[in-house]
Amino acid sequence: MIDSLQLNDNLITIKVSGTVDRDDWQQVTDMVNEALEHHERVSVLADLTHLDSFTAGAVYEDTKLGIKNLGSLDHFDKIAVLTEQQWLERGAQVAEKLLPNVDVRVFDTAETQQAHRWVTNAS
Repeated sequence: MIDSLQLNDNLITIKVSGTVDRDDWQQVTDMVNEALEHHERVSVLADLTHLDSFTAGAVYEDTKLGIKNLGSLDHFDKIAVLTEQQWLERGAQVAEKLLPNVDVRVFDTAETQQAHRWVTNAS
């Protein structure tokens, strides 16, 4: 479930909990597309601290977003992920390897302010 989703200037902030389904992830996809239309560089702060799982539909929406934006991946600047779950940490590490021009970092929940400072400072 999406607890909060906001676009402020070129920063998308998202906080999720429980299970994220296709409709939830469609909201995120729509916001990413909107941000890319209006900003040259976009960063993301994702609080996944209370995420349990993604449904297959959410994974499908994320895959569609990635394919659609293959030519725009250089428009992403930084992605900060807040989590203490190893599977999400590993996923972020894989994402960083797949997106070589995007700086991806994982922070634990005690580092929330540090993550926000990092993601909002220009490269």
